Order: sequence, then structure tokens, then C-alpha cells
Amino acid sequence: SEGLLIKLRLGYRFSHDLIQRAAYLLIPQSERKSFHLWLGRLLWKTASTYELDANLFVVAEQLNCGAELIDVNDEKLLLAQLDLRAGKKAVSMSAFLPALEFFKAGISLVVDKDWENSSGRGLCLDLYNSCAEMEFILGRDDELKAHVGEVLNRSSTLQEKLRAYHVLVQYTGTQESAKDAVTTSLTIIDQLGEALTSTPGKVAVMSEIMKTQTLLPLKIDDVMNLNTMQNADKQQVMKFLLLAARFEFLSGQSAFTPLLVCRMVQLSLRYGVCAESAAGFASYGVTVGAFLRDHDTALGLGKLALAMVDRFPGARESLPWVFSIVYGIITPWSDELLSHTLPFHKHAIHVGLSIGHNEIAMICANMYLRTALLSGYPLDKLMENMRVRSRQMLGCKKNSMNVLNLLNAPRRQFVSNLLGRSADPAKLAGEDIHADTLLKYSGEALHEHLCFVFYYLQMWLSYLFRDYTVGAEMALKFQNLIIEPLWEYRIGGLSNLTFIYGLTSCELARRETHERDKWIEIFEEALVKLEKKSIVLRRNCQHKLDLMKAEKASLFGHHAEAASLYDSAINLAAEHHFIHDQALALERAGVFYLSSDDANASRLFERSYDCYLKWGALSKAADIKECYLNF
Repeated sequence: SEGLLIKLRLGYRFSHDLIQRAAYLLIPQSERKSFHLWLGRLLWKTASTYELDANLFVVAEQLNCGAELIDVNDEKLLLAQLDLRAGKKAVSMSAFLPALEFFKAGISLVVDKDWENSSGRGLCLDLYNSCAEMEFILGRDDELKAHVGEVLNRSSTLQEKLRAYHVLVQYTGTQESAKDAVTTSLTIIDQLGEALTSTPGKVAVMSEIMKTQTLLPLKIDDVMNLNTMQNADKQQVMKFLLLAARFEFLSGQSAFTPLLVCRMVQLSLRYGVCAESAAGFASYGVTVGAFLRDHDTALGLGKLALAMVDRFPGARESLPWVFSIVYGIITPWSDELLSHTLPFHKHAIHVGLSIGHNEIAMICANMYLRTALLSGYPLDKLMENMRVRSRQMLGCKKNSMNVLNLLNAPRRQFVSNLLGRSADPAKLAGEDIHADTLLKYSGEALHEHLCFVFYYLQMWLSYLFRDYTVGAEMALKFQNLIIEPLWEYRIGGLSNLTFIYGLTSCELARRETHERDKWIEIFEEALVKLEKKSIVLRRNCQHKLDLMKAEKASLFGHHAEAASLYDSAINLAAEHHFIHDQALALERAGVFYLSSDDANASRLFERSYDCYLKWGALSKAADIKECYLNF
């Protein structure tokens, strides 16, 4: 009647948190722990199975508040089991900090002798391993090492150590050395009876690919009918093979990657499939595409990997990795528009963050940002997203995240330049990256990848702003880079590199008369590459190919052909919503008509200006206005 309580269907609740707090303070301090314990025991005893699950956190919290008053070891073990259950439920809800507190509460209830009997040993291992897993997600490194160390010291078999090793490898790879993480994974794989060659040369790689090809059924879809893997050791091997492949990627190396993914596929085909098989088949799709140039099989394996994610609930942990491979590497080798893959990248980021796999989520974020840039995504919105992801990467305070943030730095600077936020829009230098950045990482594995991205984006800027001297320098640097098959395939479906490289070479052939033949040869090589890609990647490539052909026709004085090809490039780019390529095609067509004093030039420059503005490239729009709209 005083409004302190509100009647519910099955009980009451306080009408306000402050009233509940005031009521709680009426309990003497000395009696509170016993009150919590009494209440927790009562709730636990009277709750049905459904009610206990629905109120699991409340029951466990009440009991934990009075746990130090429990003096019977069997009751402590039962509460420790309840804490483990509550912690796992919290993990499933992405509540990692509460999960950690439940696991810690459970650990506080077990004693040395519980490690020595069969009923308590499994519980102890589960609690300590679960605790370490949460500490990895939350970045509590010292506590992680302590709990992993406890498991490794008390374990008597390799199988008991495997879960702790799994956490330790992840910690090593993200905080210390990705290379060491790969080495540790390979050692464990060896101990589990699946040794890999120590000399992963081209012959060994091709031999494993051929062996894997013979095991694959003629119809890839038939793999979905395989039984689930039952061999526990092979399941563990799959987990460590996947870890090794992940950290090979992050280390900037790829020598072992084909061997790792081939073994994953071989084990899946021989012993049955498991949650990790999804990532294995996706990665093998990249391997087949890179080494055999079999894009159809690669696409089939990508679809199989996606179906495998749906088959296994546990494969949700692999979903971000699978999506990053399928939609970031394999799908760009199909006729699917790049922009259509963006929602899948966003979903992969969301899932990765929700399950605590921040590192894989940020790999997916880099895939998203790269694809968005090449799709003609509005640059202002893209930069906002880039800044958010950069803060997330740096906020994790993990070395692997610093690497990912560094590899995306040239793209951030590129977008910043186009947005008009740099002193010299033609120079890839400013807040995010500068020339010293490349020197700083000289000699490291990621240096070549960083150089690759830097040279490519600098060449793109140089072409846009007509700094052909620097463009020539970047083009020549590209010729000296050694690009491994896997790395080439990863970026090959994204045809913009070949496009910019070819356009730069064509313009240099026009200007560098003493080296005209050299640059024409380089241009022709790029043109042949793009022609081959456009057969499969028509919607993503054809407008680029037509623009390159238009430039060639213009170079050789074939004016009617050039005019027709410029029109085609403009129309196809507009049809498929590549606003940035449409702007460039309009600009180049304007330059073509300007050389013959054609009145069409002004109209084309105006349209190019509008397209650059729509894209958000303010500095480039200003360049068009200054150079072509005031003549």
C-alpha cells in the first residue's frame, strides 16, 4: 500500500533500485554473507531446471557472496560446477567480464586434492582453461600466464595440455611473435602424429596439392555428406593447423600456408568433417586458385565452406575467418560486384567482436575497408569507419593489432589526401604514414607487404594528380617486388592494381619518348592481364579494360576507336556504380577531346568534377576545376 513493492504474477519486486538498496542496508554487515548464502541455497533447492537456468546468474552470485562460509568440500565443488555453468552461459552472451568473474569464483572453491580425483580434475581443468580464455579476450596477460602455467604444470598428458596450449599460441601470436606461434603450433601438431615437412618448397607444395586433389570428390557438394569427425586427436590437429595458418598470415609469411590447409582438407576427407573444416576448405580454395589457377574450383570450395559454417554450430567461431577468405579473396575472382560483398564483411566483423575474436574481426575490417575503397564507397563515410577501426585496433593493445593497423595506414592516408586533408594530395604522406615508416620496418616480414600497399596507392595518387615522375618510380619499384602466388591471388581479383599500373605505363609511353618502347611493353603486359580477368570479372573489370584500350587507341592516334571506348568505359562504370572510375573515365575522355579542341571536353570535365565530388574526393575535384574548368 506504501508503493515499496510491485506485485508480479509469481512474486514481488521493489518499485525502485534505491528502495531495494535501502532495504539491503538494514541487514547488519556481519550477517550479510550468511544471508546471501541462505538465499542462494534456498533458490537453488527450490528452483526447477528451467527456473535455475533462467536465474542462473542470480543464484550463483548469491552463493558466491557467502561462499567462504561453506565448510563442506562437496558443496564447494557443486558451487564450482555452477560457477562454470554460469560462466559458460555468460560467454555465450558475449559477457566476457562477468564470465571471468564466475570462473574465478569457481577456481577459489577448488583445492589441491580436487586435482587428484577423477570427479574434480576435469572441473579444475575446465575452470582454469576457461579463465585463461577470458583473460586472453580481455587482455589480462599476467593472469593468463598464471592460469595457463597452472594447467601445464598439473597436466600429466598432452591431451590435458592442449586447451591451454591453444590459448598460449593465441597469446604468443598476438602479443609476442606470430612466427613463434606458428612454430609452437607445428610442434604440437607433430606430437599429435601429423608431422609436416620442415622444407616447404614449391615441389613439396605442389605434391601436397596434387595429393589433396585426388582425395576431393568429383562433385565438391558431396563433401557435405561426409560424417562428422570422431577422432579427438585429429580434431585437435585441425584446431592447431587453423591457428598456424592464421598466424602465418599475420607474420607476413606464406611458405607453410599451402601445406597447412592441404593437411586440413586431407584430414577432413579421411576422418570426417568438423567445425574447423569450414576454414580449411575456404583456405584451400585460395590455394587452388593461386597455384592451379582453377577459379571455378576455388569458388566451389568457398561455397562449401559457407555451407560447412551452417552445418556446425561450433563453426561460428570460424565464420569471420571463412567470410574474410570467401568474400575478400575468392569472390572477387567471380563476376559478383565488389559492393555486394560489403554486408558480408560487416557481418563477419560483428560476429568476430561478439565472440571475442577481436583480431580476426579486425582482419575482416581491413578486408571491408579495402573493398569499400575499390567499390567507390563515399570517402567521408569510409574515413569515419577507418578511424573507428583504427581506434579499436590500437585499443586492444596487441602487437598483431598494431600490424593490422599499420597495414591499413596507407589506405587511411590515401583517403585523407583525396578528402583534401593533406598539404600535398599527390604525396602519400601525412598523419597516418610517411616515407620513414617503410624504413622503420625494413628487414621485417611485413615490410614487403607494407611496401606493396604503399607503392600501389602512391602510384594511384601520382596518376590522379599527374605526377608521372613519381608514378614511374613506383611502377619500377613494383617490378622489383617478389610477389608469392598466394599473395598475388589475394589481391589479384581486385583488378585496380593492374588498371592503375597499366594507365601509368601508357601515360609514361606518351611522355617519355626515349623510353617509349619500354613503357608500351609494360602497358601491353598489364592490358593482357586485365583482358584475361575481364572474361570472368566482367562487371568489375570491363569498364577498366575499356578505359585502358581507349588510352591505347588515343596513344596511337586511333581517334574514332578511342572515342567509342571512352563512352563505353563511362557508361559501364556508371551502370555498375563505380563512381570513382566513372569520374576518371570522364576526365580522361575530356583530356582526349581537349587535345583536338573539341567542345565536348568542357562538358566531360564538368561531369567528372561532379562525380569526384559525389565520391568525396574534394582535392581531386578542386584539381579538375583548377586545371580544366577555367581554360
